[in-house]
Order: sequence, then structure tokens, then C-alpha cells
Amino acid sequence: GAITFGFLQRASSLYGTGLGNYRTVCACADTAMRLNSILSKNFCLSFANEANIKITDLSSVESIASRLQGWDALVLGSDLA
Repeated sequence: GAITFGFLQRASSLYGTGLGNYRTVCACADTAMRLNSILSKNFCLSFANEANIKITDLSSVESIASRLQGWDALVLGSDLA
């Protein structure tokens, strides 16, 4: 989750990777705080703002599908401790 997000954020800034937009879907409102605490420890100047985080009802297929509409890839993780 958070570590993969950090690597994707870094890779998307490199020319020629073909990576564009990235985001995380989450189930709770404190994800930004928890995600940023992991990013700040592992990636210098890394930060996830509201544009990168979408709160989602993870028990609803329709909710998940609507949040992933238009995206090419999904990485699942659960390292937000």
C-alpha cells in the first residue's frame, strides 16, 4: 500500500515511464494522515493530498468500480499501520 504508493509517485515523475495519474482508494477518513506518516519516513518530500485519496465503501462493488473508472492499473496493499 503506502510503500508501493511512494514508489509509484516517484516513478511517475521520471520521463519515459509512461506513468501518469495515481491514487489510492481507502475505507476511512484518516488514511491521508496514516499514509503521509509512512511516506515521510520512507520517501523524502513525498506527500499524498486529497487529489490522490478517494474514500470508498470497500464492501460495495459499485462503489469500488466507480472510484476506479478510467484507471489502467490497481495495486492493493495493507501496510497502513
